[in-house]
Amino acid sequence: MTSCAQTDGLVIADFTARNIERLRTFRDIAKARGRRLVITTKDAYTLERMHVIDPKIPDPGEAGLAILKEPQGTTPGWEKDVCAKFASSFVSATEIRKEPGAFILCLSYWDISNLIDIEPDGGTYIYSASEAYNEEQEIDAERLCNWLDHFGLKRVGGLPGAEKGPYHASGHADGPALEKVIEEIGANRIMPVHTGHPEWFEQRWEDRLIKVKEGQAAQVG
Repeated sequence: MTSCAQTDGLVIADFTARNIERLRTFRDIAKARGRRLVITTKDAYTLERMHVIDPKIPDPGEAGLAILKEPQGTTPGWEKDVCAKFASSFVSATEIRKEPGAFILCLSYWDISNLIDIEPDGGTYIYSASEAYNEEQEIDAERLCNWLDHFGLKRVGGLPGAEKGPYHASGHADGPALEKVIEEIGANRIMPVHTGHPEWFEQRWEDRLIKVKEGQAAQVG
């Protein structure tokens, strides 16, 4: 909220629209600041399908949301359907360029070429996604930063040289929470997976631990 309040111009929020809680959060922030949250056509398509399953999930046509009108080449059938159903919700790069303070754009690294048409002159880029954790992602992050620097966008969140803040949470449980769950369940056997610190488990539950090595079978039971 603070980053949006301190920015008169364009605000871009980098997160996946499939993260419904984060989408709701940015939608509510946009409303509180007198803006509209703009999503991509593919995100609108996904939201519409999810809304059918769960009506509590925001519908692309609701007030407070808008859909970015992107340059068209060959238009697939699903995109034509979105354009037909939500025609009144679309906003163009020209509209955003004329009034950047009226919107928060939901864009990621893969959508960043849209800035060529929008041509922002400053603003804020809120990186609300996980930080780079391998070489390929580090290269992508560097390219993204080059784009942001080119358009004079201040970056906050988990990007190199960015202003840090509580813009992203991985959703993973921390150590004390894991320990509580394991003890409450009363697990007889524990097999750590997806962890960089198996010794943490060994220090606490050595007698119940199933040690697994990559490429080797492990017996459970």
